[in-house]
Amino acid sequence: MIKRRVTIAICTFDRFNVLGMCLNSIKEFIGEYSTRTDVLVIDNKGQSEVIELVNAFNSTLKIKYIHCDEVGLSHARNEAALNANGDYIFYLDDDAKLLSSTLREVFIMIDKYDFDIFGGSFIPYYLTEKPKWIPSSFGSSQYNQKIIGYTNQSLSGSLFIMKIALINHLQFNPQYGMSGKKMGYGEETYFQQKAMEMGFTVGFNPDLRVEHLVAKYKHEISWQLASYFHHGLYSDFNVKSAGFKTIRILKDIFFFIPASFFFAIKNFMLKKEYYYQNFIVDSLANISILIGRIKAYSYKCRQAESKFDDLKFSGLIHY
Repeated sequence: MIKRRVTIAICTFDRFNVLGMCLNSIKEFIGEYSTRTDVLVIDNKGQSEVIELVNAFNSTLKIKYIHCDEVGLSHARNEAALNANGDYIFYLDDDAKLLSSTLREVFIMIDKYDFDIFGGSFIPYYLTEKPKWIPSSFGSSQYNQKIIGYTNQSLSGSLFIMKIALINHLQFNPQYGMSGKKMGYGEETYFQQKAMEMGFTVGFNPDLRVEHLVAKYKHEISWQLASYFHHGLYSDFNVKSAGFKTIRILKDIFFFIPASFFFAIKNFMLKKEYYYQNFIVDSLANISILIGRIKAYSYKCRQAESKFDDLKFSGLIHY
């Protein structure tokens, strides 16, 4: 039986401090899978600190360093796929860490199943004390699926694995996802939806997990509301129907926003561990999403000059 290989691709931009923890987790848990796994670091800024870090780990890990000049997570992910050596590429966020079971579950999916794309879930970890108002579920993925199987749920980019061959058919759209330090979402959702439309299969393993950092700046109310805004901005990217857009906005205005405000008041009055920060975030979350949607819907949709045919957000997003 041919043992298929995996390239762990870590795309990073100016975060060499957390990148070290990510690489250390790979070093700690690669174990018996070292002959089937190599590591690729895509540096989207080109920092000497990243090169030094890679060199420090190269004595124990097989790491290839690539500097990607075009800034943007989607650009970096496309570059990673072009330079990967494995049969599969495992996109791992630079602020994520492997668990002892992660690679075992990855190779179960590879050796026993034949999904073109697959993923799992993530749980949070903190470098500073978690504020008491932050819910314990914050920073974790929520999936209802309990067994390995096909899924149409959007997989998290923190833990996204696919066959290398897919890059010959589809690439990550650079109009989605982080760009430098500008907030952005949706690159893996766009990729997954396009892949499914082309007939590729997507799987989910509930036991496949990584840890993902909840950085201190995510404890701020302003960041959380900005995150909701950007989720609204990047949602419904396949929607072209003006009627659907109108219905979606009306539902937000007349149902979701009033309902969230009602439940925020109810929780604030009745729940002991419900703080003013929770009230502000819960009250304004759907408003932030709505503003993002309206901005996205009002931005002109035009045919892209390249293979990408969705909304152009260049210059629209500032954070």
